[in-house]
Amino acid sequence: PKRKPRKKPTEEVMGRYEQFGEGSVRAKEIGRVDDVFVLNRENFAEEALAEKDVLILFHEEGCEACAALTVYYKKMAERFAALKIPSLVIARFDVTKDTPPLDGLIAGPLPVVVLLPAHDKRPPFRFYSGLGKVQPMMKWIQSSSDIAFDLPELCHLDPSEIEAYKHQVTEREKRRRGEL
Repeated sequence: PKRKPRKKPTEEVMGRYEQFGEGSVRAKEIGRVDDVFVLNRENFAEEALAEKDVLILFHEEGCEACAALTVYYKKMAERFAALKIPSLVIARFDVTKDTPPLDGLIAGPLPVVVLLPAHDKRPPFRFYSGLGKVQPMMKWIQSSSDIAFDLPELCHLDPSEIEAYKHQVTEREKRRRGEL
């Protein structure tokens, strides 16, 4: 049997379609690579099966839906890194080059987000199926993890963004009431 030719990667557009790694637009813009740990067949057993909660994004090159989710996944990993939650690993696995070592980890079309809880890495696995945005994913991870941790109220925003958010909400409410 012949394998289908690979699709070309989706054109990377900052904040809309992003890729992972050193060559990504975001890495060039902020001067560092994203906060997402790279899993492959060689390091999977050691890293993903460790006594930590491990969130894994399964993705592939040329997948438009994967590139769209990557924007939010990177931001979520950045927020968790800033919150310094030692019991949680945010990782990714590129299925373009490798096959995941555990059966049943990829259920349905890509992208697939699965949480391997700290204390039980056996099926049935915990799959994320909600809105592909930062705050809902963070809240789901918090509620699905084996090792408890706390999140701030506006967990998806860094302190400088919180002030802008509050200002925006205040302005919106004033406009609704006809005060502006």
